[in-house]
Amino acid sequence: MAMKMEMKMRMTGIVPGKINVHLVPHSHDDVGWLKTVDQYYFGGNNSIRGYFYFSPTLGACVRNVLDSVISALLDDPNRKFIYVE
Repeated sequence: MAMKMEMKMRMTGIVPGKINVHLVPHSHDDVGWLKTVDQYYFGGNNSIRGYFYFSPTLGACVRNVLDSVISALLDDPNRKFIYVE
């Protein structure tokens, strides 16, 4: 039993005596609430944006989020991502 637990800890990265934090990357958009589907995806209608959702270099668009996440997921199949539109 102890050997199974030790193996599980090695596989999951759990460190006994330490705080183990699990990060779950996710995204959420309210499509159709303030912008159309195309405006959310391509970054149109930037007069409606929050401070945290806009980058002068990337713009305010979902496409950038999805492109970067898909690239990261392809690099490491162990990664997970939750997307809610």
